[in-house]
Amino acid sequence: MLKLQQFKWVFLLSSILIVMPAIESSWFENAFGLKWGSEKLMYYFSVLLVPLKLVMVIAGCWLLIYFVKHNEVSSKVKLAVLPLMFVASVQVIMLSITSVYYVFNGTKADNYIEQANISIQSQAPGKLLTAFHDINIMCDKGFGFYELLSVVKEPWLGKALAIESYEPFEQLTISFTADNQRQFKQYDLQGLSCN
Repeated sequence: MLKLQQFKWVFLLSSILIVMPAIESSWFENAFGLKWGSEKLMYYFSVLLVPLKLVMVIAGCWLLIYFVKHNEVSSKVKLAVLPLMFVASVQVIMLSITSVYYVFNGTKADNYIEQANISIQSQAPGKLLTAFHDINIMCDKGFGFYELLSVVKEPWLGKALAIESYEPFEQLTISFTADNQRQFKQYDLQGLSCN
């Protein structure tokens, strides 16, 4: 009876260590969908979470394996552990690949441009992804939290995107390089409000 009680606690703790990173990776935006500070800061935070999630999953696996290996458990208990170990193994592979990618290629933090409360996220042209610029206003919600108010999602304009001028909730001007020429684009922000 004591072994069963111990297994329940080990299984619960292992499940939390394995399933929580899977849920965060699958169903939430960057960093549990937390919007604090700025979009770029939350992106950096999500990058730092990758090795932490990897350590959590490995710790959960180790705990389960150690308990099953050092205690006599029934075949039903071993069957209960298998789905959890499958989820863990998939995560270890994916999180390891992501970590190695960040080590060799760096992060994509340069894709974020922020000035005042304007945030522009750019997705450069690639083989698999559609290139775009996502232009948002970060509305202050107090205590450093923000909510994104979408201005426009532009198809790829070009390289060297920069915010030239910004009059809050009036007008935004951005510049970019296309066809080796500096070009400008203006956005009317009237009618947008953080309220």
